[in-house]
Amino acid sequence: MGFDFGADYQAEIASIRYFLKIGSESEAFLGSVIETSDDDVTYTSVMVQNEIMTDGWNFWQAEDGTTMPKARYVRLRSTSASRCRFAEVEIEGIVLLTVDIPDLTTFNCSAVIKQRDSNEITIADVVEYTSNNTALVTSISPAMGTTAGGTTITIEGTNFFQNPPRTNVTIDGIDCDVSSVTSNTRIICTTGPRPTFVPSTLVIDLEGGGHVAT
Repeated sequence: MGFDFGADYQAEIASIRYFLKIGSESEAFLGSVIETSDDDVTYTSVMVQNEIMTDGWNFWQAEDGTTMPKARYVRLRSTSASRCRFAEVEIEGIVLLTVDIPDLTTFNCSAVIKQRDSNEITIADVVEYTSNNTALVTSISPAMGTTAGGTTITIEGTNFFQNPPRTNVTIDGIDCDVSSVTSNTRIICTTGPRPTFVPSTLVIDLEGGGHVAT
């Protein structure tokens, strides 16, 4: 079982979790390997399953202070006895672009307008993106907090709106109550309770300014 993140992309992998098919013999997965590759020919082992898997979710996570593996291809290579018996696999991390991109200090885009049953109309270079108008997150602290909520989070960055009512933050889909925005570079908010496990996400929305680059 494998994943291809596409030409010119790499996945920087923070963790992988996998679930066995119901009725599978967990002992058969001993020796299974998580591997990465950039050419789909030469693979590097990231983890070897040396312990009997559980009937629920099984986890691999990059150790603190170590470099997370980066690769275009990621696969779980099982033994012949356990082949194709993974019910679900989830990879968590960041997808990175591996090619150089042009200077995006200022970037113009065309708009395409199409009405039903009519031809498309293209207006060239009508939208201008500028880095000076783009909000960007540079750091978040602390990195962890309690699921009960009540953790004060400090988000550092640039080009935030200095107006808390126009700034909305959600972490893992749960509102983080914004108390202050200082000098357009710092947002302070307090997390809400998280009742169940959900995938990790961060969304910062500036009213009239769109989402912040995170």
